[in-house]
Amino acid sequence: IGQAVVFVYEGSNALVQRFGKLHTDSNGQAVLYQPGLHFVLPFIDKVKYIDVRMQTFDVPSDRIFTLEQKTVKLDYFVKWRVGDITKFYLTTGADYRKSNSSLRGKINDALRSEVGKRELKDVITGERGNIIAMLKTKATEGAVNFGIDIIDVRMVKLDYPPEVTQSVYARMRASRDRMATMYR
Repeated sequence: IGQAVVFVYEGSNALVQRFGKLHTDSNGQAVLYQPGLHFVLPFIDKVKYIDVRMQTFDVPSDRIFTLEQKTVKLDYFVKWRVGDITKFYLTTGADYRKSNSSLRGKINDALRSEVGKRELKDVITGERGNIIAMLKTKATEGAVNFGIDIIDVRMVKLDYPPEVTQSVYARMRASRDRMATMYR
């Protein structure tokens, strides 16, 4: 009797596989168990738990070329959750690593495209909000096929290329030297 009772925890939903196929009701919709206590047929049904809480994945620094062929390093993160449980299960097999890598690929392509259209100064200053909005739009378009809802895409860190970093430090030193000379 222990195998006939299934408990679905808060923050999860469950799908039932009967004889290896997704169990559906009379309308052809997949049988979905909400949090709580449920009964299944022992040895016939298998329960697949789907975490419907918000998921986050970080993408470490990646070199991206701007319009003038200078590189920047960008870190970003994505917050998402499962929107259509059945579609998520059928497309990814409820494999969160697979869905993360698929989303990462789509977002990286969009990021390279958007940054590649802009000059370095635009990426660093004013156009950042537009880039993030475009990333979120592209990620949402790509995630619909997986049954995923994109909540947020944000840039965490933007590093200058080494040659730009050195020139910024040189300008800062020169400015401080001028100030020191003036006070002396």
